[in-house]
Amino acid sequence: MLVKGAIDDLPLRDGSIDAVITSAVWLHNPKSVVARSVREVFRVLKPGGKLLVFSSFPNGGNPANWQEKFYTEIILPLAGKTEKNGPVRTYSEGESVQCCLHFPKPASSRSAAGS
Repeated sequence: MLVKGAIDDLPLRDGSIDAVITSAVWLHNPKSVVARSVREVFRVLKPGGKLLVFSSFPNGGNPANWQEKFYTEIILPLAGKTEKNGPVRTYSEGESVQCCLHFPKPASSRSAAGS
């Protein structure tokens, strides 16, 4: 099924979807929109539903991403465009975890795989 709608206001019933796939969408949206979108995904997924995320939370601690931080945290606010879609947003590990607090812990996590 394909549905046209805003990522932070999905035109779907609560608990009506088996799986949601997102690929390189969240990294191009303001963090406030991403937070609302994640809550929407949680709302529309059936109990036990799956969320597959591909490439959506770039590591904010990586020096390669400092240019993005300068652009989104200094240039866009000076221009009054903090909600502008487009530039890649980076996330700290804490921000990534915070976005996903609505979801139960996955069966296998990164920390479990590394031990």
